[in-house]
Amino acid sequence: MTMRCRLPRVIIALAFASLAAATASADPAQTSRLGWVTNGNVSAAAAHGDRLYVGGPFTRVAPRANLLGSFYRVSLTNGAPAPGLPLVDGVVRAIEPDGAGGYFIGGRFSRVGGLVRTALAHVLADGHVDPAFAPALDRAAGPNANAEVLALRRAGGTLYVGGAFDRVNQDGRIHLAALDAATGNVLPWFPAAGTWGRITDALVVDGSRIIVAGHLESTGSPVVSAFDSASAALAWSTSLGDGAVHSAVLGGGRLIVGGAFDMPAPVSSRAVVSVNPADGQIDTAWFPETTDAASPAEVYAMSVVGSTLYTGGRFSTLGAQARLNVAAIDIESGTLTAWAPAVDDAVYALTPAVGGGVHLGGAFRHVAGLPRDRVAEIDAIGAVTSWLSGAYATSVYSLVSDAGMLFAGGPAAVSGGVAREGLAAFDLTADDVLTWSPAWTGTIRNMAVDDARVFIDGWETGAGESRLAAFDAATGAVLPWTVPSVLSAAELITLQEGLLYVRGSRVGLPDILTRLDAATGDPDPSWRVDSDIVDDIVFADSTVYVAGRVQNALQSAIYNLAAIDVSSPTIAPWQVSPAVNIPPGATLRVGRLAVSGRTLYAKYDLTVLGAGALALDRVSGHRVNWDPPLPLGFPLSGVEAVDGQVLLYGAPRRGPAVLLSNATGNLATWDPALMAIDPMSPALPSPRALVTPTDVILVGYESVGAEPAHGVAVFARQAPAVPSDLEALVVDERVHLSWRAAQPAPAGYTLEVGSHRGATDLLAQPVGPMPALDAVAPNGTYFVRIRGGDATSFDGGLSNEVAVVAGCRAPPGLPPTRVAPAVAGADVTLTWLPPPFTTIAYYVVEAGSVPGAANLARLAVPGDTPSLSVTAPPGSYYVRVRGVNGCGTGPASPDVRLTVGAGASLPAPAGLDVEVAGSTVTVRWDPVAGAIGYQLEAGTRPGLADATVVTTTNPVVGPVVPAARVTYYVRVRAIGPAGAGPPSQELAVTVP
Repeated sequence: MTMRCRLPRVIIALAFASLAAATASADPAQTSRLGWVTNGNVSAAAAHGDRLYVGGPFTRVAPRANLLGSFYRVSLTNGAPAPGLPLVDGVVRAIEPDGAGGYFIGGRFSRVGGLVRTALAHVLADGHVDPAFAPALDRAAGPNANAEVLALRRAGGTLYVGGAFDRVNQDGRIHLAALDAATGNVLPWFPAAGTWGRITDALVVDGSRIIVAGHLESTGSPVVSAFDSASAALAWSTSLGDGAVHSAVLGGGRLIVGGAFDMPAPVSSRAVVSVNPADGQIDTAWFPETTDAASPAEVYAMSVVGSTLYTGGRFSTLGAQARLNVAAIDIESGTLTAWAPAVDDAVYALTPAVGGGVHLGGAFRHVAGLPRDRVAEIDAIGAVTSWLSGAYATSVYSLVSDAGMLFAGGPAAVSGGVAREGLAAFDLTADDVLTWSPAWTGTIRNMAVDDARVFIDGWETGAGESRLAAFDAATGAVLPWTVPSVLSAAELITLQEGLLYVRGSRVGLPDILTRLDAATGDPDPSWRVDSDIVDDIVFADSTVYVAGRVQNALQSAIYNLAAIDVSSPTIAPWQVSPAVNIPPGATLRVGRLAVSGRTLYAKYDLTVLGAGALALDRVSGHRVNWDPPLPLGFPLSGVEAVDGQVLLYGAPRRGPAVLLSNATGNLATWDPALMAIDPMSPALPSPRALVTPTDVILVGYESVGAEPAHGVAVFARQAPAVPSDLEALVVDERVHLSWRAAQPAPAGYTLEVGSHRGATDLLAQPVGPMPALDAVAPNGTYFVRIRGGDATSFDGGLSNEVAVVAGCRAPPGLPPTRVAPAVAGADVTLTWLPPPFTTIAYYVVEAGSVPGAANLARLAVPGDTPSLSVTAPPGSYYVRVRGVNGCGTGPASPDVRLTVGAGASLPAPAGLDVEVAGSTVTVRWDPVAGAIGYQLEAGTRPGLADATVVTTTNPVVGPVVPAARVTYYVRVRAIGPAGAGPPSQELAVTVP
C-alpha cells in the first residue's frame, strides 16, 4: 500500500459485522480428523464404537501426506514417485507438453495447487501453476453444470481444447476452442459453432490442418472432420455411423480413429478405422473387423511406435482373434501382430516406452497374470517388464513420458501406504489403519457392522451379479454365512437389533423386503413385504419407514414411502405422493430418509424438476412446514438427522456440498467445502453421510476445502450445549452481549442475527469460546441469539432471543485527537485517540501536498483500530484524520506535517498564461517532465488559495466562468512522486 491509494468503498451491510477482537474468533478451518486417504472412491461405510469400516474400488490406504493428487509423475527408471506437482481437486483426463518442460492439464476440476482453475490449467516446469494462464470454462446449463476438458493438442503458440463446455472466458465455444498458449485468451479460430456435441481425446494436428473427432450435437453420432488451422474452413468431414469415438492418431500416412463404430457395409462394425487424412475417405480394406455382437470391442487409447499401432480399451476379441483389452496392429497391412499380453480390465491410456513397447494405464490390476496396479510397461514382444510404479491410483486416463519421467492423470493417486483390496478399517481414536484386510475386487454398495461381523453387498469383479458376504470384524476372515436358498440374490439394506434387512430376489416371484438372522442367515418367514425397489429404511419406535416401491398386502396400491410395523408387516394407511405436488408427466421417487423426534425427513426426486427434501409427520403422514432454501440446481443426494438439525448433502463440483438446516428450514452456516469424487464411470454411487454418536462421516468426497480427504472425511461431533440468560447492553451503535456459558462447554459459540424473530438472514458467525462479546451495529432493530457450538460442531442448542435497537443520533461531533506520525525510512505509522462520547464505525485518513488537501491519499481504517501503517514515496505530506459513524462523517483533526525521504519535488512550471474571453477564463502552462499531475491555486490575495484548488493531469484548465468583477491571484504547482513542488510565477486576473 502506498500513500497514493484512493478510499475504498466501505459498506456495512449486516448488523454486528465488526466484532471485538478480544472475544471474536475466525471461522475455524474445516478438516477431516481422519489422517488416511484412499486411492479410489469410498462407496460405503459402517461404524461401530471407535472403528470405521469402509469399502469401495480402492487398492491402497495411505497417510494424507502421501496423496499425489490427480496429476503425478513417476520415474521411468525405477517407478519411484517424484514430488513437486500441484494437487488437483478433481479428475485429470488430458495432458499436453508445453514445449518448455511444463504441461497443460485438462479434466474436471476447480482448483490446482490451491488456485482456481476450471477444467484447464498450465503447470510450469518448476511445478508451480502458471498465474497468467487462467481461462474460465463453463457450461450454460446451470450453476452446477460441470465443464470438462477431454482433449488437448498444442501447435506452436496455440492450444486446441476439446471436451464438454459451452463458453471460454464468456465467449461462446461449443465443446471446441483455440487458446493463446501463453495467456489463455480465446482466439477467433472456431469451426462450425454449435456442431459439436462432445470432443473426446481425439484432436490431431496434421500440418496446416486440425483434425477433430467427436460427436454431433444434434444426433450424438460420431464424426471426424478436418479444418484449416488458420481460417477454420472445413476441408472434409466423414460420418462414422453410430457409436462412440474415443481417440485418434496419425501413423504410416493414415489417420486412425478408435472407438466403437457401427457403419453400413462394406465398412461394418469396427473399433478402429483408417481414414485418409487428405480427403477423409475410409479405407474399407484396412483391418476389416466385425466386432462380436455379444461382446463388442471398444478402443479407448492408441499409440504409434514405428510401424506398429498399439490399441487399448475394453474387449475380449479384436479382429476376430482373442485379445484381452490390448492389441497391436501392423499399420501398413492392417493385420494383428502376435503381441497379446492379457490385461484384466480396461486400458484408457498408452504412451511409447523407452526401447520399444508401451506404457499402459487404466483400471486393471494384473497384466499377463502379474500384479500391476493401473500402470504397467510391456515390451515390444508382449512381455511384462519388471518396472513397477510406486504410485497407486484407481484408474489412469492419460499418460505422457518425458525427460525420464512418466506423467499420469486420473483420479487421485497415493504413494506407499498399505495394500487394502477394496475394504479397510480405521481406529478413529488412534487415527490408525487396522490390520483388518479382507479382499474384495469390485464395487460395494452397502455395509453394516455389529460386534462380531461386517456385512457387505455389491458387485464383485467377474461375478456377474450382486453378492452378500460377511467377514469377521476382528480378523477379516470370511464367515460361512450365505444367503438363504429361498432367495436367488439379496441386497443389504441395514442391520437392526441382530436382524439384517435385505431386498431379496426370488426366481419367478416378485422381489421382497425381508429380514434375516445376522448370526445364522435364517430368514424370518413371518415378515415380508413385496418390494422391487428399496432405496433406504429408517427405524423409529416400533415402525420401519421404507423408501422405494412397496405394495400392500392386497397388492392394490404401490407406495413411494411406506410405514411398516416392525413386529408384523402391516403397512400404515398413508403415503408420500399426496404431500408432493407432482406435475403432469412427472414421476416421484423417494430416496434417503432420516428421523428426528416426530418428524420424518425425506429426499425425493421428481423427473423434470430434480431433487428436493420434505418433512412429514410420522404419525399422520401429513407434510410439515419445512422447506430449506437449497441452492439452485443443488444435486441433493440424501439427508441425515443430527441433534435437532438436518444434514443435507450432495455432490456438486462447485459450491457447498453439505448444508445444515434447523427445524424451521433455515440453512445453517456449517460448510466444510467438500468436493465430490468425480470418476470416469458414472456407475459409482452418489456421496453418502453416516452419523454416529461421536462423528459425522462423509463418504465419496475427495477434498475438504483446500485439504485432501480423498474417499472419506470424518468430523467430530459434540454433545448439545445450550447457552442461556442472553442479555444485551446497547449504547448508540455499540452492543455488549453476555450469556451464561453452556454445559458442557462447547469449542465455541455462534452469533445469529436476524431481521425478524427466529431468522438468521443477517448473520451467523462463529465468535469464539468466551460467553461475551462486543459488536458495532448500524441503525436498526435486530433479533439476536447465541448457538452453543462453532462451525465444526452440530449442536443446535439455542439461547433465548433478545431484541436489540442500535444506532447513532448524529455524525461524530468532535475530531480524533493527538494524531502522531512516526517515520522510519519509507514506512509511516500514524496513531491517534478516538473522539470522545461517540462510537466510530471507521476512520478516514487524508493526505495532501498542501494543508487541508486530500489530493494524495484517502484511506479507510476500521473503527476499533486507531492507527495506520503504510509505505510512502519520498515527499512532504499534510495528514489529518476524521471519524465516521452510521450517521455521517465528523470534522477533521488538525493537520500534521511529515516528510519521507529527502522530500525533493519537481520544479515550478513555466509559461503560465491566463486568457480572459468575455466572462470565461482559460489557464495554460508548459508541461513539466516527470509530473504525474498539477495543482492550480487561485486566491483573493497574493499567495492565498482561498478561491479554489484544482488538481489535474492536463496543463490546461478552462474555460471556466468565475465570479465577475473580482481579481484573482493564480499560480500552479507540479505534482511528482514526492508531492507538490514550488509555485510558478503568480498572475493577477480580473474578470470583467
